[in-house]
Amino acid sequence: MRSFPAVALFVFVLHAQTRGLTIENAVVRTFDEGPIAASDYRFRAGDTVYFSFQISGYRTESVEYAVNKVHLSWTIAVQDGKGVPLEKSTEGTIDTTVTPEDRNWKPIERRNIMLPPIVPQGRFHIVLEVRDELAKTSQKADIPFLLAGYSAPPNTPLGARNFRFYRTSEEKDPLEVAAYTPGDTLWARFEIVGYQLGEGNRYSVEYGLKVLKADGSVALEQPNAAQADGTPFYPQRMVPGVLSLNIPRDLAKSNYTILVTVTDQLSGRSAEARQSFSVE
Repeated sequence: MRSFPAVALFVFVLHAQTRGLTIENAVVRTFDEGPIAASDYRFRAGDTVYFSFQISGYRTESVEYAVNKVHLSWTIAVQDGKGVPLEKSTEGTIDTTVTPEDRNWKPIERRNIMLPPIVPQGRFHIVLEVRDELAKTSQKADIPFLLAGYSAPPNTPLGARNFRFYRTSEEKDPLEVAAYTPGDTLWARFEIVGYQLGEGNRYSVEYGLKVLKADGSVALEQPNAAQADGTPFYPQRMVPGVLSLNIPRDLAKSNYTILVTVTDQLSGRSAEARQSFSVE
């Protein structure tokens, strides 16, 4: 029997043990098998971050002639800049066998990270740890990526901000001039911020609204327009608000003010916000 396979196996094992465990090509992409995301690219709420990495320098252990086993494991955690996890960490293993012909084989792992529908802006991190269970060694890598989301620090006052008027519910660009005609439907969006977070990141807010005439009297009123609560895994410090009003055909043409009253159910606090529009 020729000795070549045994020599090749020896060289393979020595090469793997000499290099040491290494994480390679740890990158994020904007879509599966797409180009690597640029360093200034900003993912958005609801996007998928396509993450992949390779492993080299792992140790092998002989199980039979010219066959060696590989036993690797990994953990992925996604965190914000302060180390707060965006989601539960995930784990995986690579438990397989290799032959001398596989001496250049580098396992590749892929993980699709689904971003929450509401996320804050900032720099987030994929913290990767790979462990060689045979060599009892480990390596870590930190892969940053940017998110384009809302901005609401913990000390933000309670209120409704960033109020925008729209002609329809589907429009993305707000009206430059908030002017409507009798019979129109008024659409508006805003952000509720500054509410208290309870156990398990629980939040509970509600809002009502009034339409005030120029003299301050009430033209229309919805005291309980909407309510929102939840217990997201990652602390959510902004709740999107939306409202619509059917402007009566007999409503006098004039200037009006929408008064939105936001109530934080957990703290019992309330705050008001005013925004003007006209009926022409």
